[in-house]
Amino acid sequence: FNGVLAHVLSSALIIGAAYSALCLLLFAIAIIRGGHNYSHDMLTAFLPAMIVNAVLVISVALETVTIYRITGSAVFSGAVLIVGFVMSLTLYGTSLQAPIPSLRWIFLLPGPYLGVGCALGYSDMGQLTLLGYGVAASCLSVLIYALVSFRAGGVLNGSSD
Repeated sequence: FNGVLAHVLSSALIIGAAYSALCLLLFAIAIIRGGHNYSHDMLTAFLPAMIVNAVLVISVALETVTIYRITGSAVFSGAVLIVGFVMSLTLYGTSLQAPIPSLRWIFLLPGPYLGVGCALGYSDMGQLTLLGYGVAASCLSVLIYALVSFRAGGVLNGSSD
């Protein structure tokens, strides 16, 4: 379990760091191009949103890797996540207009959370809801990944490490 956990957490940290660095770079470019003067308040408003979105991006990456670990197909795992993402975003918009109890399952998919987080639409969901989903989905993905790895004989990514 420790090997699986180290493997997944190192990947998650790399993804989160790369996403955060890109966000900070784009934030700086937006300030410079917009002709704004940097203020501490701008960064104070930006950082929590960036952290929440980084956790959501990590959860999506871990979900993709977990689906890949189960199916063994990178194309299939990517397609499942993309189709699920687009479908859940579409259905989330529909459920906002007229809440439909049978559509509650869309909240198991990352689409609504990442869409709301990237649009900074915290009026629909609070930052804590988004952060909670990201952490819960990541933990569940790691658990499923570990269980599948143990059933496969502890072999990670098809190698014998």
